[in-house]
Amino acid sequence: DRYRELMRVARQWRQLKTMKWHGFGHRSDNPSTGELALFCPACPQPGINVLLSEDESLDDWKYTRSFVMDGNFKAEHLHPIKPFDEVWLSDGLGFMVGKDRYKMHLAEAADTVEKSSCNNHRAVNQANAARHKLESTGIGGVACARHGCFVPHSMVDFQKGERQATSTIPHSRVNHGQMNMDYALCEASRHNMEGITRAVTFYDINCQYNKHFRVRVDRSRFLEMAPQLTIIPGIGLWHVHGHQDSCYVRYASNFIEGIGRIDGEIMETLWARLNLISPAARGMSSPHRKECLDYQMNDSNFCKMIRMKRTLCRKYKLARNGILESGKAFDRLDEAAPLHLKTEWLARERIAQSSRLNDPSAMDEYEINIKKGTLSSIVSRRVTPAMQHPRRSVATWISTGLAIEEAQIALLIEVRRIGRRSTETQRLDIARQRDRLQGQIDGFARSALTHLGEGFDADDEPEDLDVDILDDLDDDPADFTETSHTWTNSPEHCNPIAIKPGG
Repeated sequence: DRYRELMRVARQWRQLKTMKWHGFGHRSDNPSTGELALFCPACPQPGINVLLSEDESLDDWKYTRSFVMDGNFKAEHLHPIKPFDEVWLSDGLGFMVGKDRYKMHLAEAADTVEKSSCNNHRAVNQANAARHKLESTGIGGVACARHGCFVPHSMVDFQKGERQATSTIPHSRVNHGQMNMDYALCEASRHNMEGITRAVTFYDINCQYNKHFRVRVDRSRFLEMAPQLTIIPGIGLWHVHGHQDSCYVRYASNFIEGIGRIDGEIMETLWARLNLISPAARGMSSPHRKECLDYQMNDSNFCKMIRMKRTLCRKYKLARNGILESGKAFDRLDEAAPLHLKTEWLARERIAQSSRLNDPSAMDEYEINIKKGTLSSIVSRRVTPAMQHPRRSVATWISTGLAIEEAQIALLIEVRRIGRRSTETQRLDIARQRDRLQGQIDGFARSALTHLGEGFDADDEPEDLDVDILDDLDDDPADFTETSHTWTNSPEHCNPIAIKPGG
């Protein structure tokens, strides 16, 4: 059995090929941090793809770097069997950060707990279950938000889940250690960004994460970021709808000046490809696992690089046509608006954009203001006290409706299973489930007043929206044991077909 020897030779071959590809095949000097990794050819990198003229400056909006941050809990790692026998060939030379400095950062960083001012995000601690068997519960890192290229030396391992917001703390308290993602972002900001003064970061929980980011950087010996670099926080256009309504105008990319059309969710597509090898790397030694992840991420960036010309040309054509259509719509709106209002709006916009970093609530200027006497105010006056609750997002409301529908189907299946031979305890349990489900349906129907807006008749009473879709359960339970027409084509109800020998 030469499997171990084969794995050792494969690692050596991969290391030699990587060094050759990056120009170290015939050089005596050794590669330094992140030099065995490809990066995005389109993102602005002074000295590489940015050559400034005398009248140009890196302060211009077009030299803004955009990052997206996220965690991946599929790329977990078991404790190594023989950690003393591990050989590191490319520690910190690719996308995964160097182990020694990162461990010192984790040992020094301290978790702090503070109350969350937004929704209780639950996408951060899935890996906590059975983590005593895992050396790493996943990985997290940074990629360029526009083109989806992993940033070299910015991928970190998680030890207790994505340690920047832990939603398992009671009373919606949020763990703001952020030790993992802080390190990843600081390392990403140091990669070919000399002189760049503006960066936009997209993160699922940026409304909480970015509050004290600079304070944490200043207090740490292992976190470094250029003081002239301005970080503008953003939230992806899909995740922002799971936040409070105020987070939309404060953090959505649609309201960030100079960022263009970008969704901030491209990291999810990168994880999908990386997870093709994550299960295979779960039981590898620590250096072998990181080398495999580096190799896969490098291949992802290489594929992005060779296909970027075609993609950017296609997007350019779409953007050019979109500008023409948007320009016509804006001109019609601009012609209809009074001059004094346009002057006032421009002034308020400049104040909001200039104040957003220190006071995100300044962006509330973009919120829609509805005057008294409109449909919204009429509905608000007719809402009963029982209906007054914090408004949830439309996405949450729709998912609640889907969950109710699933619960209804499960209850119907349970009634069918019990049939006529139900015990008193089973009938009581069915009745309790009915009451609980009916209460959820009533609440869901009443909350339609909040989300449907002009889509419902304001003359209707809120009680008219009550829906009882379980009236049939009042019938004889035997009705549910009879086969309906829906099931007549199922195999167990089909007539057997006689097959002649040899036919």
